[in-house]
Amino acid sequence: MSRIRGTSAGFLVAEFVVISLGVLVALGADRWVRGLDEKTLTDTYLVNLQSDLRQDSTSFSIAESQAHRNVLNAGLLVSLLREGPGPTTDRKEVLVALYELSEWGPRGFGTVTWTDLLATGNLRLLDNDLRRELSVYYGMQPDRIESDDNQEPFRRYKSVASHLLKPEQRLMASFIVWGGADPDTVSSAWEANDLPDPGIEVSTATTLSDDEFAALIDRLEATPGLEAMLGDVLWASLWQKETYALYGGYAAHHLADPRVAGAAPVDTASS
Repeated sequence: MSRIRGTSAGFLVAEFVVISLGVLVALGADRWVRGLDEKTLTDTYLVNLQSDLRQDSTSFSIAESQAHRNVLNAGLLVSLLREGPGPTTDRKEVLVALYELSEWGPRGFGTVTWTDLLATGNLRLLDNDLRRELSVYYGMQPDRIESDDNQEPFRRYKSVASHLLKPEQRLMASFIVWGGADPDTVSSAWEANDLPDPGIEVSTATTLSDDEFAALIDRLEATPGLEAMLGDVLWASLWQKETYALYGGYAAHHLADPRVAGAAPVDTASS
């Protein structure tokens, strides 16, 4: 009888050991799988950050170039208002300057991945130092690009720009900036895109006649405070040029960071 009880106890102990080992193995496997899942998720975020930073680098490079154009455009118009047109004044440049300044808008950060990291709490997946550095990078935008002091000169200029160029002159300027257009192609484009006919005569002309240019100068000179307004635009453009150069440098730095650049594309098809 004691032998039977001893055997039963042995079986119970063995069964307990087997079950315990099974639980431990299961827990270990679960932790291993979760570790793999987190590694995959981290790599996915890093690859997406690469994409956002690459977009930022390109966008800020373009914005820096356009800000430089804005400096030249504003400077040209200020000189025109101070000294008046001369025999060497390039009418096409004046037309383009007025147009480009009215079309300018700030460029922001590509924040899709960063916003997702914050919203999901997955920011914890990133290296502590990298997390802190990216927080500084994405935190710079509101203070420098979108500040009222930075944008107000452009808002004031745009409020008067609509009457400086006639609609057909704006269209002419856009053709010059974007490479020209065939009048027949432009006319048919209104119908193709279900747009109302704006009633603008499309012309392949890329400069203004003597009468048109004289009338444009009259409108510029008759606009109150335009010279001071353009002076403010010039200084804001200088600031923006330096700011976008700074942002582009930061974006390129983070893009080249081994902690970001080292992530390999994730093969979602096999997972």
